[in-house]
Amino acid sequence: MSMDGAAAPRWTMLTIGSARLALPAASVLGVLALEHLDRAAPAEGTVGRLVVQGRDCPAYALDEELAATGQLAPQRRACVLVGDAGAVFALVCDEVHMLQPKSARVHELPAALRHGASPVRQLLFAGETMVPIASVATLAQHLGVPAVDSLARLGA
Repeated sequence: MSMDGAAAPRWTMLTIGSARLALPAASVLGVLALEHLDRAAPAEGTVGRLVVQGRDCPAYALDEELAATGQLAPQRRACVLVGDAGAVFALVCDEVHMLQPKSARVHELPAALRHGASPVRQLLFAGETMVPIASVATLAQHLGVPAVDSLARLGA
C-alpha cells in the first residue's frame, strides 16, 4: 500500500488479549519485537526492560483491565515504546495497528463512567469500533512508572 501523500497515523491501537487501547501516535517512540525485551531480573510489576539509547525502560504487560500483571502471556508479540516529557516505558501487546485521522472521532469519557484508577479519559470511534484512549501521562501514573527525560524516536 502506498503512503504517498497520505497523512501520518494519528492513533496507535494496541490489542491486549480481547482488549484494545489507543494511544496518540506521536507518543509512540518505536515498536520492537518481543525478542528485544530483557527479561532477566524484572523490576516489580514489570516483565523486563528495554535498553534504549543507553537507558533502561521498564516494560509492562497489562491485563484486559489495563492492570500490570508482571506476567508475560504467550500471545504477546510486540513491545511498544512510548514516551513523553515525563516518562518512557514499554507496553507488551499482541498486535499494533495505526489508525488514520479521517477514520477516527474522539469523545470525552463522561465523568459518571470514569473510574478513578483508570488511565482512560477518552473514547476513539473508528468505523464500528470503539477503543478507549489513554495518554502516556495517565498510563505512567496508573502503572507507577518512574519519571525520566524523554527519548528520541527510534530510528530518528
